[in-house]
Order: sequence, then C-alpha cells, then structure tokens
Amino acid sequence: MLTQDQKLKTLDIFGKEILVKSYLCANEEREICSNDCINDPRLSLYININDICNAQCNFCEVHNNPSCNSTVDYAKLKHVIEELYYNNILNWIALTGGETFLDIDVINRILGLIYTLDPNILVSINTNGTLFDRINQIEALNQLDGFHISRHHYSDEKNNQIFGKKTASKEELIELRKKLKFEQFRLNCNMIRGFIDNPEEARQYLEFAGDVGAFKTVFVSLMPLNGFCKDSFVDFSELDLLKSSFITRELYDNEFCECKNMIYISSNGKPVDYYYRRSIKQSTADYCKQLVYTCDNKLLSGFGKVQIY
Repeated sequence: MLTQDQKLKTLDIFGKEILVKSYLCANEEREICSNDCINDPRLSLYININDICNAQCNFCEVHNNPSCNSTVDYAKLKHVIEELYYNNILNWIALTGGETFLDIDVINRILGLIYTLDPNILVSINTNGTLFDRINQIEALNQLDGFHISRHHYSDEKNNQIFGKKTASKEELIELRKKLKFEQFRLNCNMIRGFIDNPEEARQYLEFAGDVGAFKTVFVSLMPLNGFCKDSFVDFSELDLLKSSFITRELYDNEFCECKNMIYISSNGKPVDYYYRRSIKQSTADYCKQLVYTCDNKLLSGFGKVQIY
C-alpha cells in the first residue's frame, strides 16, 4: 500500500507547485499500489468562456451570481495553453460556461488558437442545447471531440420545466445528430428528485438516449451547491440499473470515487453506452484534479480553487 506522499506528485505550473495524483485508478475495489503509478500525470483544462446562461435551472448558481463581463484575453489564454502543452501537462480541453452557444465568435477564436497549436488536441463543448440553430456557425465543427449536451429528462415538457425555458425537442436532437459524427453526440443527465430518480424513469431515459442516437450518456448526482441540490439529490444506486446492464469497465479511487461504464440494450435492440461517477468517502480531493481558465482570465487549480496565474 502506498503512502499519500507516494500517490501525489508536484508539477511546476507558472512557478507554482501544484499537487496532482500520480496514479491511475484501479480496475477493481482495492488499494492503489506501485503498479498503478505513472511518471507523467496530465490535467484537463476547462475554459469558462462566459458566466452567463439563458436558462434558469434550480440546481445552478450562475443566474444567482453577478455575471462575469470580462473579455477573454486571447494572448494570455494562448500562453496558458502553450505552457501546458509544451510541458506535457495538457490532457484535453473542455469549453464551458454559462452557456457556450451564447458566444459562438468566442468559441471560434479559442478553437482557432488551440488547433493552430495542434489539430489533434481533444476539445469538447458543454451546452444546454437551447441554441443548436447556431451550430453551423462553429468553424471547426468536424474537428471537435464532442458535445456534452445537458438533457435531464426524456420528456420535452419536463426537460423544459427543469431548464425554465424551451430546450431542443427529441425530434430536433435527432436532426442535430445527423449533422455530427456519431462520437460527437453525448448526453449529460442530472439525476433530480421527482424527475430521473427511480429504475423506470432511468430506463425510459436510456431508451430515449438510444432513440436520439447518443454515443454516450452520463448520469450525474447533484453537487450540494444550494438547498435545492441537497433536497433533490439522487444517488445512482437508486436507479437500480445494474440488473439490466452489462458492466464494461469499473474504476476505483478508494479515497474519493468510483466509476462504472455500462451497456444497456434498448427495447429496439440498440446498445446504449452510459456511465456514472459517484463519491465514496469524500467529495473533494486535496490535490488538483483539473485546471480552470475563468472568463475573467485567471488560471485556477480547479473550480473555485486557488489562482495559479
């Protein structure tokens, strides 16, 4: 069994020492050992292109906080990405918000500087799916690794209720799927009490994912950001999907979390690939798990963590 010091490594990022984990998660529920250790740990980079959203989700605090109206400093962002890339720290990049599709021009400028550096960097975009009529304005559409589309219920009406506005309908998602590569189309489902919170609702959601042609679906438990999140929390075990699914991969970090990748076979015979992640003993780690570049041009050691640059 490794000590905590053996499990962590210090990276120098812009002259600051940042602790990261230097091991891979185990494929079974056991203690991390020396065979799990890696020499060159890498970090994902989340780029918050804005801090505004056109939805009113009760589990999100963006609409309750002052908006970040700063302009992206593209020269600084370029410098950050190059520093991580050339020092072999960068794993992949996610563009997030707020709602990303509110700023297509910003998306295009950021993708331009990323792909000029290396056209093979993995980049995904998070979106609530309300503005997909703008998707053809993304200039590097075919280069993107994927879109993570927030869709929290299979019913159009109930999904609109969660977001507080009209979202993409099932039919519109099917049409969108035709414009994208198969692996680009992914669904993120927040499990919410009163919506996706039991086995039947979960299976209906997976049937929906199969119907619209999702490459991958993820079930997410709400983080305790506010009272609604605490009252509406649903643990994945409540969905009881293990009886109707095939497990394809399990990953464990016994101090913090576990993940399972599974396949569900829908009623029309389509395999639906999905996964979940949940905390085990503690929800937050004392090491840096990802880097965040904020819309007011700060590089942080995670969401809400300390400033690095």
